[in-house]
Amino acid sequence: MTPQAESRRTSGGRGRAFGPVLAAVLALFLLAACEEPPTGRYVNDEFDFSFMPPKGWNFTASRSDECLVRAEAVKDENCRVYVCVAPRADNLITMRDDFLNCEQVKTFVKEQLKGLSVECGPAHTWRLRAYQAKYLRRVRRGGGVVWQFVDQKYLIRGALMFTITAYTLGETPEAAREVYEQNIYYLSQAMNSLYFR
Repeated sequence: MTPQAESRRTSGGRGRAFGPVLAAVLALFLLAACEEPPTGRYVNDEFDFSFMPPKGWNFTASRSDECLVRAEAVKDENCRVYVCVAPRADNLITMRDDFLNCEQVKTFVKEQLKGLSVECGPAHTWRLRAYQAKYLRRVRRGGGVVWQFVDQKYLIRGALMFTITAYTLGETPEAAREVYEQNIYYLSQAMNSLYFR
């Protein structure tokens, strides 16, 4: 029997039974490929941006005195990441030089946010120029004071300033940094997920 005849002989039996299985597998694959992430992407039409919170973290979007909108994902009381949209500050990122803009960011963080050991460098978010600051500060929690480690990106878009902030808390500076390092994968992913349409 020739190979062609053998093929014709077998295609009528097992081939027909295999067809529906293949179709079902293909349908499941296409469904999985089109399925949205379990947590979903937060989309803000008013300010034309979206943000992907880490899977399983508690997500809220709200307004505050400081933020026209604040999209926030919280893992626990010691770890969170959020996007704040606010009117552009007059004295922040006004120059064409990265060094001078970083100096403005460092001055802002030290004077307005009481940041310590402030580092700053140029960065990118969705192909747009941003400035990334990392620093420590002391904040009140309950009846005491704890250390906060902050990783923050500042991005100017028109008359608005987008601030993407990840922060962690600990009883000491080392403890706050350790919580950050333990969660850096999720925090970095969320910080880099800011997208403008």
